[in-house]
Amino acid sequence: PSAQAAQLLPPTPPPPAQPRPGLAWLHHPALTGLTSRQWDALTATLADPHGQLREAALARRRHYRPRQIAPGSGRRPKLTLPDQLAATLNHHRHGLPQKTLSSSSGFRPETLNRHIGDIRHLLHQAGHTITPSPHQLSTLGDLYRYATAQGLTIPAKIKTAS
Repeated sequence: PSAQAAQLLPPTPPPPAQPRPGLAWLHHPALTGLTSRQWDALTATLADPHGQLREAALARRRHYRPRQIAPGSGRRPKLTLPDQLAATLNHHRHGLPQKTLSSSSGFRPETLNRHIGDIRHLLHQAGHTITPSPHQLSTLGDLYRYATAQGLTIPAKIKTAS
């Protein structure tokens, strides 16, 4: 297409956020209770409201001063939307304590608490309910045993929260 035609086309949406490689096993359907298709649909549904929530938080941190750089530029979040969604689903579905999730993800419990609350709010707005699992887990060992029993491969080295 010509340069003029290219200017008329809407901008290409950014690719969906991918889970961090070390946390991908936490997104497995055996843990989240969602098929790949359901996971993709839910992530797509939450992408825009999550982006708006993130922009609002950034605006508060700037004391509502105008942005100096374009939206979407700058540092990428360390905990992506899929990671936040997986943490929320595993917390509510399996009853995993946030300290246990923070040990498996390498993030502080306070950080996870904030993100779990945000995602829980977005899930409520989207009309999605989390189906509790019959397998309630309370420790990292319980999580590893359950995941291994479901045929998941857990990464050899997981950073612990310090």
